[in-house]
Amino acid sequence: MTLKNKVVVITAGPTRELIDPVRYISNYSSGKMGYSLAISAIEAGAKVILISGPCSLSVPVGLLDFVSVTSADEMLCESKKHASNSHIFIACAAVADYKPRYIAPLKIKKLLDKEVFTLEMIKTPDIVSIVKQWYPKLFVVGFAAETNNILEYAKSKLVSKKLDMIIVNNVADGKVFGQDQNQVSVLNRFGDIIDFELQDKSLLATKLVEYISLKI
Repeated sequence: MTLKNKVVVITAGPTRELIDPVRYISNYSSGKMGYSLAISAIEAGAKVILISGPCSLSVPVGLLDFVSVTSADEMLCESKKHASNSHIFIACAAVADYKPRYIAPLKIKKLLDKEVFTLEMIKTPDIVSIVKQWYPKLFVVGFAAETNNILEYAKSKLVSKKLDMIIVNNVADGKVFGQDQNQVSVLNRFGDIIDFELQDKSLLATKLVEYISLKI
């Protein structure tokens, strides 16, 4: 099936979870994979909405809409809103798994009499799972960044989140995040597993968009 005129929502980049006005928790995601997917989907004729965490990348030309967010909660809000009228949702963003329970209104000062500082954390929303729950007929593609038991964890997430497809990569030893190349395995709900060799993220994105278009 072609993606021409299909509305595709893609999340990209990291999220930042505030600790206080000057500190946050985040990860090494550059957004390159998500932005490459957006460009490839546009080239395939799709109407693309890109929801991006903080990135230093240029906004792709030809988007239907670009939405800038910071936190996981903001990304969830925008994802739920835009997914409602879409055909495909691709959750490529590297969303922080936890956030501070409370955001300090003022900068937390270093206490010279304390060697250990404890920060209470709570889970962030599982965006891709929530979107699938809200819109069960929507074709939802998840991403998984793992350092071990790659396929085992990917299969578990595919089933537990009731996704149509999941794309998993090995991020151990500094791989993938911030790099120009990526190597992934794609699993779908029918039990198929397709491996894509290490290649430029832009080329990989084109192949992934082509594969997704065959499965929707």
